[in-house]
Amino acid sequence: MEKFQKWHGEHEAQMKKRQEENRKARPGGRRGPGGPPVRRVERAERKPEGGAPTASAEA
Repeated sequence: MEKFQKWHGEHEAQMKKRQEENRKARPGGRRGPGGPPVRRVERAERKPEGGAPTASAEA
């Protein structure tokens, strides 16, 4: 049992180290479900390019 407990302790330390390394190496651009909330801002409407007539231009 002593041998297993020693192995288990080493294994747990190794797993924790790997998790930390992976967490640091991960790109932080995308926010996951655990990240802070992001407020969405309404975008201003753009005029379509190419001069195609729109419904409001015909009226």
